[in-house]
Amino acid sequence: MNPRARTRAAVIASLIATAGCAASALAFQDAAPPPANTPSEEHTPTGEASTPQPEAAPAQPKADVRIRFQFKDTPFAMVFDFFSRETGLPIIREAPVPAGNMTFIGGTEYSFEEALSILNLNLRLNGVTLRREANFLYLSTIKDAVRMPSRVVELGSLPADVTPDMIVTMTIPLNNTRASQVAEQIKPLIAEYGGVTPVDAQNMLILVESAAQCERIGRVIRAIDSIRPVDSEFRLFKLKYAKAEDVVVSLKGLVGQRLQQVFIDKDGKKTITEEIDIAGLNIQPDPRTNSVIVVGSNTRIETVDQLIRILDVPTGQLGGEQQMVTFLLETITPDQAAKTLNSLFSSVPKEARPTVLPLPDVGKITLIGVQPLLLQATALLGEIDPAIATGQAREAQPE
Repeated sequence: MNPRARTRAAVIASLIATAGCAASALAFQDAAPPPANTPSEEHTPTGEASTPQPEAAPAQPKADVRIRFQFKDTPFAMVFDFFSRETGLPIIREAPVPAGNMTFIGGTEYSFEEALSILNLNLRLNGVTLRREANFLYLSTIKDAVRMPSRVVELGSLPADVTPDMIVTMTIPLNNTRASQVAEQIKPLIAEYGGVTPVDAQNMLILVESAAQCERIGRVIRAIDSIRPVDSEFRLFKLKYAKAEDVVVSLKGLVGQRLQQVFIDKDGKKTITEEIDIAGLNIQPDPRTNSVIVVGSNTRIETVDQLIRILDVPTGQLGGEQQMVTFLLETITPDQAAKTLNSLFSSVPKEARPTVLPLPDVGKITLIGVQPLLLQATALLGEIDPAIATGQAREAQPE
């Protein structure tokens, strides 16, 4: 290259660098003249068929790409074009390109993961993120990150290619604490674009956040879950009349809550599943000794103790004059309802009064007594809690 051409190339490169483009001065050298005898200029002899040339292979992303860049007040649209060219990955826009500029002064080369992390840290202030899926880069809003595909990782074992800024999905199983309670406690730690979903059936959490924040929150959750509740107790109830399996089924219906989940298949058909949640309690029958084993907090075990005393009666006693009914309360608390009902039955002889058992943990109240008195209780509760759901104690489905 002659001195004048070299000077001109240097000036052009300086102007473009000042405008914010990452470029090399060598890219503006004078194009070399084409070879004197190119295939396009050769003529095929008359009467001979030309040999078809193979089609060019589609562009592939560059392997082990290293990127060196500097930006000064460069529009993000130009930054995206630069990254797409350097990596060989086209960008699919699921969100508008932000209107701001990017400034980053660096003096070294970066791997693809490092370069993408630097770009996303600058994009975060504009509410968008750039992620890679296969041979494409996707530009999307951060607030939609919960619904977008992301890497599924486990606590304490992040893959080496996961950068701290990357949005990931982390699964965290729990042993001693309830998933729904922990989810409520950690919500203030989660950014607006993230989310936490408790899975009560498996007692686990699904956390969506940046990889660095997932690790931090995960360590907090592990610390909480490593300690059993202070008032956790174990008690064995030996039964005299009822069968342990039957009592456990009744207990789950009384102290548990029915949870319904709706699944919609690809054809739009709805399937409803129902389960009983007795979170905070572990109730198991022991048929060999005809006993019920209960593990949980002291207050909940006391409630189970009272229910077992009611259920463990000679055969036919509950099926004769005595009946049991459970009310699900909505506008008053079980303790308030119990106080009102005890006032109603205050004039009834003590030995004939219905047994009133409030269940504040599940918002229910259970009564055992003769039918005329239960009808009075139903009428009274209907007046003070019009939306009340009444009926016989519901039988839980076997797990």
